[in-house]
Amino acid sequence: MYYPEGILSSMVTCFDEKGNVNLERLGETIEFQKKASVKSLCVLGGTGEAASMTPEERHAVMEETMKHSNGLHIVFGALAGKVSDVKADIEKAKELGADAAMVMAMPFVRPSEYDVEVLVKEYASIGLPIVVFNTPSRSAFSMSASLVKRLSEIPGVVGIKESSGNMTFAQDIRVACPHPFSLLTGSDDLYFETRIIGGDGGILAAAAVIPEVCMALDTAIKRNDIETARKCHYAVKIINDVLYTASHPVPLKLAMEARGLKVGKCRPPFSIISKEHEEQVYAALKEIRETMNGIVTFVEEYPMP
Repeated sequence: MYYPEGILSSMVTCFDEKGNVNLERLGETIEFQKKASVKSLCVLGGTGEAASMTPEERHAVMEETMKHSNGLHIVFGALAGKVSDVKADIEKAKELGADAAMVMAMPFVRPSEYDVEVLVKEYASIGLPIVVFNTPSRSAFSMSASLVKRLSEIPGVVGIKESSGNMTFAQDIRVACPHPFSLLTGSDDLYFETRIIGGDGGILAAAAVIPEVCMALDTAIKRNDIETARKCHYAVKIINDVLYTASHPVPLKLAMEARGLKVGKCRPPFSIISKEHEEQVYAALKEIRETMNGIVTFVEEYPMP
């Protein structure tokens, strides 16, 4: 059974100038991750704009991803559409040989904990490892530690992406759900803390643009090099503080474009961010480059501004 750990880069979906899915550019972003020594990707997750895509587009992204998956663990988000759409995405991920699928409580409908438990059992019955996504800001549903424990006991449920930002809750999950159940943070600026309390890793948007720093952070933690880990943590925080100010993942795509990754713009409902916010993104990348000098070697093909 696959249990995700370490850095999982939360990948964007690439679009061309007309807003069509750009599979070639998607492949380039995956190869960039490989050059940065990343071993695990989450595709069509929180940064993937899956809700703006048709099932056919999502499946095309899955297929292209798997063409570049040699040496990588792949987790596909199954987060958009009706329950039948989510199941179809999980089935497609299984067919293609993905390692896991990530699911969440259905947004808008405000289900009960029992509803969520039944639904996750249905998803897990498909036979692909499942990561549950606790994301109150997106689903208007906040899991309790007791629910997470019950979900962890469902065969095939292998972990949680915990994105409430509540470290006390993360600790409650770790106590209630011991290893090998994977406790992953979805908060880029809480990766360091999550690992220290016994968490297993994180699905990080920052890793899509500065994977080198995120991997250095993880390596330093494993080596118990707290000083280096702390420096990398604060470098991640620099970009985190500008990525989520507004219209995520618009700032993330802007930062990736600044590194030479032609990912395109976001689809509606996203539009643009202010010029001031743009300048903050560019300034953050420059500050990270300076802060990480002598600690991290950036992929030369995609230099930091």
